[in-house]
Amino acid sequence: MSDILIKGKPISSLRVVDLKEELESRGLSKSGKKDELVLRLQSFLEVNPEEPAEKGGDGDTIDVIEASRLEAEKRREEEERREAKRKQEECARREKELQELRELVGVSPTREEQEKLHDEHKHAEEVRRQQEAERLRQEAEEKAAAEQMRI
Repeated sequence: MSDILIKGKPISSLRVVDLKEELESRGLSKSGKKDELVLRLQSFLEVNPEEPAEKGGDGDTIDVIEASRLEAEKRREEEERREAKRKQEECARREKELQELRELVGVSPTREEQEKLHDEHKHAEEVRRQQEAERLRQEAEEKAAAEQMRI
């Protein structure tokens, strides 16, 4: 028949329920006998080839692509964390400089200035917390996806 594999199995060896699931995921009709379903899916895949891992592979190519995507996402998140930390440090540095200037001149900060600095600190801390929560959520999703791939 054909060397096209779905989830490591030849199309013709799939159960009808699995064939229908594959057809539905591609927006194709699920009606007919098994031979018709096999032919419909095979024809579709010949005209619309999928990832190389789907054709006689074991998913390694998809795993590499997914790992690459996850690595890029981690780098982006790490860059965002560094930027948030840099902003927080800049805010603290500016506050310290302002305080030193006030001490030199003998002027205390206005209430408005104190509130602004406080708000900047709160915002920077909130951004850091949100990024950390997002990082933890994504790690949990990655672990679940890796576990799902093992199953």
